[in-house]
This record gives sequence, structure tokens and C-alpha cells, in this order.
Amino acid sequence: MILNSPSQIHGLLDARRFLNYGTGPGGAFGAAPNYVRTAFISSTGNDGTAVLNDPELPFNNLSAAVAALEAAYTGFSTTIRLLSTISQSLDGGLGLGLLQFGLTIRSHDATRHTLNGVVRLYGSENGGTSDLTLINVQISEVGELHPSDVTENIGTLRGDADSIIDLLTLSGSADGGVGADGGDGVDDLRSAAANGIDGDPPTQGGTGEDANSSGSSGSVGSAGHCAWNITIVGESGFEIGNLNGVGKNGGTGGDGGTGAIAVGGDGGNGGNALTPDGDGANGGSGGNANAAGGLGGDGGSGGNGSVVTITGSCTITAHNLSGGLGGSGGVGGAGGSATGGAGGAGGAGAGAGLTGSNGTPGGAQSGSGGTGNTGNAGLDGSIV
Repeated sequence: MILNSPSQIHGLLDARRFLNYGTGPGGAFGAAPNYVRTAFISSTGNDGTAVLNDPELPFNNLSAAVAALEAAYTGFSTTIRLLSTISQSLDGGLGLGLLQFGLTIRSHDATRHTLNGVVRLYGSENGGTSDLTLINVQISEVGELHPSDVTENIGTLRGDADSIIDLLTLSGSADGGVGADGGDGVDDLRSAAANGIDGDPPTQGGTGEDANSSGSSGSVGSAGHCAWNITIVGESGFEIGNLNGVGKNGGTGGDGGTGAIAVGGDGGNGGNALTPDGDGANGGSGGNANAAGGLGGDGGSGGNGSVVTITGSCTITAHNLSGGLGGSGGVGGAGGSATGGAGGAGGAGAGAGLTGSNGTPGGAQSGSGGTGNTGNAGLDGSIV
């Protein structure tokens, strides 16, 4: 259901109030209230004698009240009514089974009570999203850190005109991890190629083998965790003191590995001519040598900030919805030592025959690896 007008929002909250107060003598029809799916909590309550739906027998601890509600009403919306201010938290897995199906936290009477603690929300990493309604209550902190680099919605938060949240936490939980460093090169020393065979005609010297002792590239840093997105449905007067929905920074790329020693194989000598006036064969080319440092890995992307969608009204005093910074690129590895193989000597001609050409020396590369690229910054969030 999409709520597009203040009357629809007030209607929804009025309906929740009606259901939470119940009916019976002293209730909506002048009868005593008949509470359903409700746990009462008081600083003077007793978990050993507490009974659900009875304000005369309240619980003392949130954990006991939640356990009782989950055991009795799994799959249904439930209510927690505060008979006094308490200093406890709904955290550490507590309340997951209730928030998925709709949980209301409210003061029992006209006095606004405070829950000095954390009400943890749960998202898709726990198999569902949260549905939390606040009525005439103040809570120190609501929210959850988001443990993923994928943008996701944590659910819906509803508040009436008399409710206050001091801190709403939706930020990503961790910066991206540093990429693995590249491995260092291993010395690679190649032997000379075979010489050509004397004859008529003689054969060319063999080509020297290439040598590679370069370092490998560093890995890409992992992405920073995104902040949760959330939908807020509120009445005029619903207040949130501070909203943190910050994406975390991307991880730094891994450093490139260091080059080692590379020596290309020498080219073989050309064979000699045996017949009069025969030309000698060409010498073989020397092998190339590569001892370059490995490239630094690219930095990871920053996580996105929260997108907060408000239906109705909600006053947010301060907020930070910044996207995370992209991670720095890893440092390139230092180059090693590279020596190309020598070209083989040309074979001798016979009589007036020509001497074969010498082989071309192998190339050598031993420069440092380049620094990795900085990761993309996460997108800043917004309130819409």
C-alpha cells in the first residue's frame, strides 16, 4: 500500500492505535481493554510472573517479553507497551522474528516513556525486512550497520507525532578489504640455444629462449559496504535527531610483486659452409628477458550512502548520507634485473662464400610496475 496523503497516514496510525488499545470495558466501547499480542514491560516487573496481554503482570526484561511474544505469536504483528522508562536493548538477534511481521513499541499511557538502548533493525541478510512502528515513545538508537556492498532496503519505520529517535543508524559496517599483494618473480636463467649444423647448406643457429621473472599484479581492493536504504512513514512532529547513513570506503589495491633476475638464452651459432663458395648460416636471435615489477591493484569502490524515502512528515535535525571514497591503487612492484640473450655468431662461408649474419640480441625489460587506479567513489545518499 502506498500512502500519498496525510489523511491516509493518520488513518493508518489511528488504526494501529485502535488495535493496540483493544476493545472491552473501558476501551473503545467503554469496556475494559482487551489487549492482544501484547507484552507489557516495567522497571518493576517480574519475568517469573509476567503474563502476555495483562498490564497488571508486566515483564521486567525485554528479552523475556520478546521470547514470550515470539513463542506465542510467530508470524503475527505484535506490540510492546512500556509502563515506565527502561534502559535495555532489543539487539543481538533479539526481536528478529517480530520485526519481520510488524512490531509496535509504545508508551502504555499518555506519558512518553524512553527506551534507553538500541532497537536493532534487520534486513535481507537475515531473510526479511523490518516493520517498526513507534507511538508516543523516545528511543536512544534505532538501526543496524549494513554488512554488504550491495544496495538494499532495511524496511519501513513508522512514527507518530509524539515519538522521537535520538539516533537512526543505517551506515555500512566496514571499509573494503585491502587487495592481496602480487607475488615476487622467481629467477629465470635460460641456457644457450643449439648451434646450427655445418653442411651444404649449413643450418641456422637456434633462437634463445625468453626468460620471465616479473612480479605479478596486486589484486583489486574490495568494495566498501553500502548504507541501508529505508522508508519512513511519519506524522507531523515525528523527530529523528541524527541520521547516519554513510557508505564505507573502498579497500586499497594490493601492491605489485618485485621482479627477480631474468637472463634470456643466447642464440646458437650458425653452421659453417662445407662446399666451396658456400655461405655460412645466420646465428640465432637471443632470448628476451622480462624482470618488470607487477602492477598495483586497483582500489575498491566506495559504498553508497542511504536513500531515505519519507511519506508524510518527519523532522531530521542532522544527517550524513555521504558515499564512501574509492580505495587507493596499490603500489607497483620494483623491477628486477633483466639481461637479454646474445645473438649467435654467423657461420663461416667456404672459399668465396659469405659469413652468416649474427643473430639479434634479445630485449630486456626491468621497469617498476605502475600504480593501480583509484576506485570509484560511492554515490551520496538523499532524502526524498
